[in-house]
Amino acid sequence: MKRLYTLASILAIGNCLFAQQVVLTYKTHGLAPGYVNEMKMADYADPGNGGKNQVWDLSSMESTKDFQGFVASARDADTELRFQESNVVLNEEGTRFFFCLEKEVLTAWGTMTSNGHVRMKYHHPYIKMKYPFTYGDEFSGDYEGTYYLSGKEVPLAGKYSVKADGYGKLILPGKKEVNNTLRVVSARSYDIMLEKGPQSYEILTYRWYSNVERFPLAVLLVTRSTLCNPDGNYSYSAYYRLPGQSDEQPDEHSKSIFLTDKDLVKIYPNPVDEQFRMEYTVLTDSKVIIELYDNTGVKIATLIDHYRKAGTYSESYNTKEYALEHGIYHIRSLIGKHISGTTFVLE
Repeated sequence: MKRLYTLASILAIGNCLFAQQVVLTYKTHGLAPGYVNEMKMADYADPGNGGKNQVWDLSSMESTKDFQGFVASARDADTELRFQESNVVLNEEGTRFFFCLEKEVLTAWGTMTSNGHVRMKYHHPYIKMKYPFTYGDEFSGDYEGTYYLSGKEVPLAGKYSVKADGYGKLILPGKKEVNNTLRVVSARSYDIMLEKGPQSYEILTYRWYSNVERFPLAVLLVTRSTLCNPDGNYSYSAYYRLPGQSDEQPDEHSKSIFLTDKDLVKIYPNPVDEQFRMEYTVLTDSKVIIELYDNTGVKIATLIDHYRKAGTYSESYNTKEYALEHGIYHIRSLIGKHISGTTFVLE
């Protein structure tokens, strides 16, 4: 009987160790320059519960379009060194996120649009990740900085928390099962101090990691904003990648896309009143897709979806046509292989 108890104890400990073996480290999961993260944007799914030996079924997510992120040296992507504390930068759909990657911590220092305009800069940064990090680990803190809005510098202050709250099996689209995954939940909030009062933002992110993939296998993101609505506007985003998708270094063409500083899309005037003109440049004959988003990441409209010959084009728009209210809006464009973006304010 004692042997049976001993064997059961050994099996229980072994199962526990196996289930908790996913550990995020500087070498295996850090934002190493030269890596590409290829994912699929998808419909949002229920993130499920945290805890031990969970089964997260995200197989219902339907892919909507491809998504790609690049990691590079901050010196390559910010020639003016506006983020001197950073050493790596992550480019996602034209927006650049600047970090300082060290052996024990990944610290966020700010963001920049693809046309080289600083959007946020933190003088007291927030911690994105600590290494090593595994089930049950957590940390939290405060951060402060500046939000740059139409040439104005607006104070920004917020809080953040990160916790590895569960481990278990992840089921991805196509019924692809990954038996040993770690879920990390990040919550970040901040207030922008505008003249009319503070605008609040809350971002809740779920990420699932394995030991053999540098980037997360799935990401679910919920954003809440009080912009134009005191009760809050919610937006939802989802991404996934199947195990074995590329995380190799980008070729020279991809690097040129990542490092492009050309302002391909411009808005006149900015701030916008009721009418505005959008000017965009097509470098070579190619497909042009230009979309309008609100400040929470919700797509409002597709402004352009046509094939264009090389040249510069100008289009005029009326904000009433899209029922736009006062606030901040973003233009995202895919012109050939070039990703670009710009921001405007509707007064």
